[in-house]
Amino acid sequence: MVVLKKHPVLLPHWALLFLFSFMLTFPFASLGKDIVRYSSSITKPDPKEAYFTDLLTLALEVTTAEYGGYEIQGVPLEMGQKRSAIMIKNNKLINLTWRMTSKKAEQELKAIYVPILRGAMGYRIFIIRKDGQDLFPKNIPLEQLQKLHLGQGYEWQDNNILSHNQFTLVEGAPMNLLAMLAKKRFDYFPRALHEVWTEMEDIGNEFSVEKNLLLKYTAPVYFFI
Repeated sequence: MVVLKKHPVLLPHWALLFLFSFMLTFPFASLGKDIVRYSSSITKPDPKEAYFTDLLTLALEVTTAEYGGYEIQGVPLEMGQKRSAIMIKNNKLINLTWRMTSKKAEQELKAIYVPILRGAMGYRIFIIRKDGQDLFPKNIPLEQLQKLHLGQGYEWQDNNILSHNQFTLVEGAPMNLLAMLAKKRFDYFPRALHEVWTEMEDIGNEFSVEKNLLLKYTAPVYFFI
């Protein structure tokens, strides 16, 4: 396991109450009901979205008797993290998102400091081409791994972590990364533990999960409002 510097599970009851208490500070109320809006892609639906919306529902549901009703709305928008932050700051269309935290994200938006994946986002295993396992021997030196090209999406919060640790990044639009991997634009695609197995079910037989290595770094995911 390579530890760098700097499976979804249910949160304890106190964390849900803490999470909801922060949400009350944001003006989503309408007609006596709290309206929570988040962006939901239509062209590229995310199968992991249900976890976050179910958790949000649970946080709101356990406090309904005390704070009143709520409604959660998925708004059909295609936007990256930068644009979603602008929309939330300007109180336009959406008022909540979830993402890996960063100094910039916490400067732009209000983070609800409950790690909603309990650290799982920081445990990374690799999607590779099926013929690519030889690039990743069990005892590969860190310096050799750093020289291999890894794929990351534009604006992803952990790009700075990986760059700071001298990994070689190739950035692209998230929906194009697997095609880029297939075309040998980079050598591996790090994915969090809770992401990789669902994704592997949908991407065909030309890829496999790398067998020897795991990257670990601190990467809490928060709700932001």
